[in-house]
Amino acid sequence: MGLWRLIRTLWRAKQRRLDCELLWPVLVEGASGDIRWAQNSMLLHCMADPAWRDEMDEVSIYRVIATLTAIESAGNKSPWKSPTPSKAS
Repeated sequence: MGLWRLIRTLWRAKQRRLDCELLWPVLVEGASGDIRWAQNSMLLHCMADPAWRDEMDEVSIYRVIATLTAIESAGNKSPWKSPTPSKAS
């Protein structure tokens, strides 16, 4: 793997992570309770974005969206951010 390909792969992984951290919550909030709308919007975005389309197959994209949906249904807002520990006084 050449250096350029490695850099591009890492950059695209970062873009996908940002989509999950930033775009997904916005879609869920905009869905007004219709999670299928958020799922379809995320899928449409993923299929159009080279960071998703060129690096992952359709089944993997569906799995990511299903995981995001399960996490949202469980009441957790972001799977990547750990809760901030409270400071002991």
